[in-house]
Amino acid sequence: MNKNNEMKHLALFGLLMLVFLPSSGAVMVSGVIFDPEVDAGDHVSHEITVSLKDTENATDLTAEICDWNQTLDGGNIIDQVGSVETPYSAKSFLKITPSSIHLEPGRSERILVEGDIPSDAAPGGRYAIVSLKSAPVAAPGVEDSGQKNQVSVVIAYNVLIMIKVRGDINQSAEITDLSIEEPVSARQQNMTLTLKNTGNFHYKPDIEVAIKDREGNVLANQTASRDSSIIPPFSNQIRISLNPESELEPGPYALEAIVSLKDGTLVVRKKTEIEVE
Repeated sequence: MNKNNEMKHLALFGLLMLVFLPSSGAVMVSGVIFDPEVDAGDHVSHEITVSLKDTENATDLTAEICDWNQTLDGGNIIDQVGSVETPYSAKSFLKITPSSIHLEPGRSERILVEGDIPSDAAPGGRYAIVSLKSAPVAAPGVEDSGQKNQVSVVIAYNVLIMIKVRGDINQSAEITDLSIEEPVSARQQNMTLTLKNTGNFHYKPDIEVAIKDREGNVLANQTASRDSSIIPPFSNQIRISLNPESELEPGPYALEAIVSLKDGTLVVRKKTEIEVE
């Protein structure tokens, strides 16, 4: 996934039940990523433009700055209550105006995100998500029955904020888990790698894994690329299948993982022993 694809993280939320609407493209958002490079103490500002197709009904949207958290599978999620606090949050020094907008068909509205980088901010990334959400409405064809299980629909866009504070940028990682699914098959090995961003800035890792014999000969190898960035201090879990050209004989083998940046810079490597029975 390139930067443009990463910008278009779109989530549809339901209050009680999630419904995907064919018309969800009726609301169009520009300025869906903000990634300036700044110094501590600088002022930052970013404009988001929200438009509504002229064939749609008027709608209202709320805008809120939320902490940006990640799931193990690499999903970007918002944290509105601060349950996961990190030193890399940009939420505390940013403000958004207005916090709500009314969209008329064929019209556009602008939202401004701005703030002052703390003068004592350490180098590295600062992250937040601007959540744009509509009020819940009844799904098409669903009448208001007054029941608690009534279906409703909310359309939401996530605008990603990825601020880089200049200085000593550290893109490092720790492999906290490297294992093969048990029992270890002689024909196919299903590997799990958990990669924790221990640095101060995000990156998209390339992963190479290999199974080697006692002499160091590569018997199976595979590469994988992470399409979305891992932001600090979160972890992503990557699963890769290895298929040797021929079945492995019973005995010990080495499983090795090498993680690199897109430019080939080594981030971390780890080796562990596995046993084929």
